[in-house]
Amino acid sequence: MEKMKIEMRQFLKKRYIFPLIFLCLCIFQFEKSEIISQTKKINSGIIYLAPFTSFKSPENSIISNKIYSSLEKRLSHLGFRVVNSKGKNLNLNLQDAKEAKAIFYVEGLYKKTSQSENLNLYGQIYNPETGFLIDAINVEEDLGSTEEGIVLDKQEMQIPDDTSISEFTTKLSDRLRTNSKRAVKSENIDEYVIGSPIGQVKNFPIQKENIESDIADVFKIFEETEVVTASKKAQKVSEAPASIVVITDKEIQKKGYNTILDILRDVAMIDINSPGQGYLLDIGGRGINSNLNMGKYWQILIDGHDMTWRQFYRNYLSPAWLSVDNIKRIEIVKGPNSALWGANAVLGVMNIITKDNKDVGDGQISALGGSNSTLGGNITGSKTFAETGQIYSTLSYYNENVPRKIKEWSDVKGRDVYNTGNDSKYVNSYTKIKYKDFMLNTMFSQDNGRKGISQYSVGGNTLFQINKYYADLLWEKKVTERLELRSSIYYDQTEWGKDARYEDNPYNGPITDPAKPAKNKLGTQRFIQPMKGADKISGFRFLANYDILRNMSIIAGGNYEYRYTTLWYFPETIGNNYSDVPKFNTFQHGTYAQWSYTPHKMININAGIRYDFDSIFHSKNSPRAGLILKPKDNVVIKMMYGKAYKTPSIFELY
Repeated sequence: MEKMKIEMRQFLKKRYIFPLIFLCLCIFQFEKSEIISQTKKINSGIIYLAPFTSFKSPENSIISNKIYSSLEKRLSHLGFRVVNSKGKNLNLNLQDAKEAKAIFYVEGLYKKTSQSENLNLYGQIYNPETGFLIDAINVEEDLGSTEEGIVLDKQEMQIPDDTSISEFTTKLSDRLRTNSKRAVKSENIDEYVIGSPIGQVKNFPIQKENIESDIADVFKIFEETEVVTASKKAQKVSEAPASIVVITDKEIQKKGYNTILDILRDVAMIDINSPGQGYLLDIGGRGINSNLNMGKYWQILIDGHDMTWRQFYRNYLSPAWLSVDNIKRIEIVKGPNSALWGANAVLGVMNIITKDNKDVGDGQISALGGSNSTLGGNITGSKTFAETGQIYSTLSYYNENVPRKIKEWSDVKGRDVYNTGNDSKYVNSYTKIKYKDFMLNTMFSQDNGRKGISQYSVGGNTLFQINKYYADLLWEKKVTERLELRSSIYYDQTEWGKDARYEDNPYNGPITDPAKPAKNKLGTQRFIQPMKGADKISGFRFLANYDILRNMSIIAGGNYEYRYTTLWYFPETIGNNYSDVPKFNTFQHGTYAQWSYTPHKMININAGIRYDFDSIFHSKNSPRAGLILKPKDNVVIKMMYGKAYKTPSIFELY
């Protein structure tokens, strides 16, 4: 084998080495000439460059000279003519640069408090013609800690000053080279100036954004953001036949939400009431939010999987479902949507889209803490295997103990009585495994919510421990340019946990011994008893998306679901009364189709219908229709019609 390798190298040297060298030289010369010609075309102009000054650290002329020299050398190489702006007054320097018809004015700051600390650099780019800041870039290398509070060895994290200066020079010069039109980079100014330490102590000339520009930016997001919930396929918000709200992970991080409920409380038209059930909240909207509805008029999904507890047809939405750190976006489709999603999508559909490998890299860690025993954390790890496999897994925990006022024991003089025994814990584990055209999603969550309230338990002894498990195996393939197929099989189980218990008649008498069922009799005595109940569901879904013409498409699909239900019951009561455990076997299936036609770029027409059959309530048809008009830029008019229905649950019927 070694002899063969040697002979092969000799063969290449003799026959191909010179042609290969010649070809590489030709390509290099061609690319070099292209780069030089483009550079001269884009970067020809004068740049006024001011020496960098210190920020919250001692003056260091060596560092200042190194920064200036590095930038001057790099910018000159790119074709700019660099002029040293030696004045210390920003306004005068900008005036000089304007008179010299300079394309940019650049200045900056550096921070190095000691030799053992890393060098931090802050650069600002101005348009001399307007006198306003148009871009900024920082290189910050703080030592000894991370965002998660993990303490690191300073020697291991030490970065040479020359390395930081070189990195900063490259980034800043690239900003200048690629912004020949001197566009205002508001997002960079927000991040590197307003949101950084220098923005807290220095004033920068930043142009106020006008309303028209803001509207244009908002509409651009509206035009470009893609959603999948409105039509069960990816499409822009402006083209989707529905009124949609999208909350992104950036908004979640920016506003500091701790739980999914915090997010939904900020959404217009969604109404969340807390009639005392802790996290068993009433979720309504558009004036519909009856007491103890617990989200039964919404269909709430995680990655398209229905999270409803079927025997109640309620959504016990809680921090146990998912950590906010794992949410990529939430799509909220307002209005009746049974034509696509089936029963109970009366007020709308909420689809929580989770992150994947490309959103977190190798992983992330986060933690939070606060008053009322608030404590939480999230650990996420991911791994990509070649181009065909991925795994994403996360584990989260959240705890709080919020005192709840007991209205019946409080008086108008302000002597309020609070129950402080409401310690609630929420645990979640979520995993995605992708291989080629297959994706396996699995979830386990446990809601340990104490309901220390007058209706269930003044003493806080009711524990609504809810366990939820599901596994969803999806297959998705683009068969041809026009045809896309999707299917999935799933298993879902929701149940009262082994510690779930219910406190009854909380106002009279002491708690009797729960170990002796004979004492636990209805009447005047206060007692606690365990409770059980579960739903075990198996089902499958399928969908076909076919482009009939360039401007016409049809989506068709369906689902089948078999449910084995053990209705909510109290084992001690069942045992005392010699009655049977309430069990039910039910099934449901549905089919739907939606047609979409765009006869003109300003017009879209769509229509659809769904047929559902349930072994309890039998059949139901749900139609929908819509017309979308785009008469001019930044204007979209949507006219929609749809019907939805609420199916009675086993709990309500029996």
